[in-house]
Amino acid sequence: MKKIMFATLVAVAAISGFIGYFNQQTNQQLSALAIANVEALTDDQERPKSPDYNYVPDHYIEVECIRCDVTCTKRGELQIGSHILSGSYERGQNYTIIYELKNCDGVQDGACCDQREVGMHIVD
Repeated sequence: MKKIMFATLVAVAAISGFIGYFNQQTNQQLSALAIANVEALTDDQERPKSPDYNYVPDHYIEVECIRCDVTCTKRGELQIGSHILSGSYERGQNYTIIYELKNCDGVQDGACCDQREVGMHIVD
């Protein structure tokens, strides 16, 4: 009986050792893969063309001018979308406003579109 228990204990120890060795080898392979991914991410070919992340490479700003009539609902303010213009506006009066809508939809090799200029901008 002691021999059977001893043989079982040796077998369990051997299997545990093999599983531990296998896991160690697998973890080393994963670590090598992780290192390869980090090296690939730092490769010059995967970096954006512009060091400033506000720019969209190979796109340029397209501008659309829009003219609209706005009725003043609160004295001294005109509201166009989420934009509020302050001035000497009279409640109930109509005012013609010109604004620009800018986007980065234009495509051209070598161009860079500054996303900080995208959106609605009041002209007049």
